[in-house]
Amino acid sequence: MKKSPKSKLLIVSMFVCCIYSGVLVAQNREVSQIEYSTENQKQETKSNSRNAIKLNPLLFLRGDIPIYFEKNITDNIFIEIGAGVTFRDYLTSTNYNLDDDHDLDYDVKLGYSYRIGLRYYAADYSYEPYGFYFGLSYQSQNYRSVLTSLNDLNDLNDDIKTHNKDFRLEIGYVTTFEESVFLEPYIGLGIRSRKFDEISIDSNNSNVYEIEKTNDIVPFLSAGVKIGFSF
Repeated sequence: MKKSPKSKLLIVSMFVCCIYSGVLVAQNREVSQIEYSTENQKQETKSNSRNAIKLNPLLFLRGDIPIYFEKNITDNIFIEIGAGVTFRDYLTSTNYNLDDDHDLDYDVKLGYSYRIGLRYYAADYSYEPYGFYFGLSYQSQNYRSVLTSLNDLNDLNDDIKTHNKDFRLEIGYVTTFEESVFLEPYIGLGIRSRKFDEISIDSNNSNVYEIEKTNDIVPFLSAGVKIGFSF
């Protein structure tokens, strides 16, 4: 039985439609795959950049107000730098090695501090610093004051300085309690190189004095809690 021209035309039309539909489906699948790949690349780029800004409130008692910036170098290794201003150190003696028989007065001037450190995080959470870390850091603190009176002497204007240089090993833990906001308790052990001025008074005349420069190296233990946010 011969097929009519209309039947042949219908069969050819259906065949062409099937081929055209297959081409459209293949094109749609290809576009979706490219979009998915691009999105993954954006997320990977974002997760590889991890930064944080921190404060150290307990260090304010030492007369040091620094701001810290932390950034990742690799997935587990971060670098931390900080800079700040110094004023009166409330936890150390302010009598410059004098006994209670001598009266003195001085004005505290602003100084400066800076620090840099490397730290290794035991776990990689990719999107932010988190968990236990081990670190090695260096810190410099420069304190300044001006001696204005001593015993019967007034209108003095002698600079008195203290310079601390710290090298320490530290261990800490970063925990997030709000989105991107975290606490960082830490403890450190190291050595401190100190250069500081002391007032030496003549034993025969309390109004005769000199400022002596002294330096030493002492061990020290540090502890604190930083607060910051990551971005």
